[in-house]
Amino acid sequence: MKPLLRKLFFWDAPAQGAFFGLTLLPTSVWFAFSFWCGIMVFNYATILNDAVCLALFITLLAILAYIVFLLGRMLVVACLKTRFRWCQLGVALFFLALSLGYVVLCCFHRCQDGNDWKWVASAMLFVHCIILLFPIILTSWKAFWGTLSWLGGFNAFWALFAFAYEPFRSGGLREMSLTYWIHDLIPFIDAFHQWFRLDKPAGCVCIVLVGILLLTTGYLLFGSLLADYAKCPLRKLFSRKIRRIWGIVAGSYVVFLSLALWENVSYHRAIKELEMHFGHPLTAAELERQFYADRPANPEFWKQLETVRNEYYESQTEEERELSYHLDAIIPEDIHTRCKKRFLENAARRKLEQMLTSPIPPPKRNYADDQMLAGTLTPELSTFRELAKMGRQRIIYALEDGDFDTASAALDTMDACREGPWKDHLSVSYLVGIAVEAFRLKAMEKILASGLPTNEWLKAQSAKLLEIERQVDEREEHFVYGEAVSCLNVFHWMAYYAGAQDVHRGLHFHSLRFFFPQGWWLAANEVKGMAKALRVHSFSEMPDKRTGYAVVDMMLPSCFNISVRKKSIIASCRIMRALIQAELHKRRTGEYPDSLDDLPLDPFFGEPLQYRKGACQVVEEVYHEKEEEYVNKDTNELYNVSEIDFKERERTVDAVQVWSIGPNCINDGGAPGEKRNDDIRFIIPIP
Repeated sequence: MKPLLRKLFFWDAPAQGAFFGLTLLPTSVWFAFSFWCGIMVFNYATILNDAVCLALFITLLAILAYIVFLLGRMLVVACLKTRFRWCQLGVALFFLALSLGYVVLCCFHRCQDGNDWKWVASAMLFVHCIILLFPIILTSWKAFWGTLSWLGGFNAFWALFAFAYEPFRSGGLREMSLTYWIHDLIPFIDAFHQWFRLDKPAGCVCIVLVGILLLTTGYLLFGSLLADYAKCPLRKLFSRKIRRIWGIVAGSYVVFLSLALWENVSYHRAIKELEMHFGHPLTAAELERQFYADRPANPEFWKQLETVRNEYYESQTEEERELSYHLDAIIPEDIHTRCKKRFLENAARRKLEQMLTSPIPPPKRNYADDQMLAGTLTPELSTFRELAKMGRQRIIYALEDGDFDTASAALDTMDACREGPWKDHLSVSYLVGIAVEAFRLKAMEKILASGLPTNEWLKAQSAKLLEIERQVDEREEHFVYGEAVSCLNVFHWMAYYAGAQDVHRGLHFHSLRFFFPQGWWLAANEVKGMAKALRVHSFSEMPDKRTGYAVVDMMLPSCFNISVRKKSIIASCRIMRALIQAELHKRRTGEYPDSLDDLPLDPFFGEPLQYRKGACQVVEEVYHEKEEEYVNKDTNELYNVSEIDFKERERTVDAVQVWSIGPNCINDGGAPGEKRNDDIRFIIPIP
């Protein structure tokens, strides 16, 4: 055992051990990156296992400790042979401790401004410490240039690593970046991007070549120093172990490059098959053509609409804003009358209604290749939601006044707010259109309960609901296509234009593919998996379990949510059609039917929807003011503040109700309350 340990730690040959440690330093990084890419391709879930992550972390620490031991022991031996004075060693250690103290200080205060001087002072102290400890650096040109080469090569690849995460540096995701602290702690790191233009192909290739050249130079110069110490030629240091390590590196490069080239062919084939599946090219230009569809963009309309909308919200009181989120709540008569009067007399609100009477033009968007489609700014989507909510409020007030024509016109406005997002291609637009339709159906429930609509109107609305169901299905495939184009665009943007949306500060990854074929292999594999997963017609056809592709599995929860929301809105439309059927029966016979035949199917389990006439539980929101006590921190005085609050209460009413069992496929009898069930229902109270 003892001979093995002496051989493992090069006890009798410190120079050979130090050279072996120098060899392990860059190659271990290569092997770690290769191992990580291999795991991501074959079984990425492995890295999600805490035990596996801990084992890998401990292994990397053990390798690092081994390298530090081999190099550190050689430095200690070299220092002892220079016959250091104890006072010189003490001064050097003092400077080292002081410089490390500055580093720690910067780490704790990196979010504050004006810390650059600490880094400058720390770097100067560290350099002085190195000179005191190793004066050979100044007396040996090999040591001097070797040290500079290693530092230069390390910083070159350190900059690559830092800017590899630059796309996540902007906005609220900045602090989630793995290299967030590098940019704050090392002031000169941003200079690399300016000098080498890392967002350009030539810049990335140049910095990699410079880094490789510097590391190779430093490696050979330090090897020559160690050979001089061991009194042997440099070629003698290239032992069988070291030659094997470099042979494995070269062999792994060939293997990974072959895998990357093969995966690249497979990825392009999968993209072609996906284009044939949709019948359209997967390009931003095609998405732009479909988005506008001969509709001219009108940025002035949207600018004016945004201005008027802001005027409307600024004119609202805090009380009005709060009550707009609780339109079905029971509130005191005086408050209701006051809010209703202000709402109906609001000039900005009337102007918004007038602007939505004609077809809504599309906004102006940039579909250039250097733009990430998934990051497209869509302020109009929140506008559609808010306008739909405002339309529902207008319907409630119109029904109170018996004004059916105004209520019907407001319902048409809500139709326009739904159609706008559904002419888009982003999956979030699909969900916004579904949310707007949910607002519209709640408004229709109020209209049905009022008894004001004519038979002809009810029949027309039933036909429209059937058309909306068809649109939900038809538009879904369009949004799947839009999701496919957006996902491919994200990969394309990351490879060529990675950085902030307006200022490109990331890496041109595509130019590095031949230097790091492991990453190329992984990226091509993920794109291929995504192309296969999106070869569907609806989000519900997406895989319902892990596929082995990390990007696809990240998409699955959102796709499942879209599928559930789609079924929910289809169920709601069918419920409303069934209620219209019950209302028409009542108008023919004088009372609601005890049962309904030919009820539409529940999309969640394929059986007819549920219908019941009689006692029905409802949950109402009741307005009340609550008193909150606060303490003034300056005077310690206690004061009370009144705030609007709502409490829920249950009661039973006679009604007809139609419901779906909802996503959990458990029939809760249509009982209300999100916490107790997920049934979807609408009712018509029986006077």
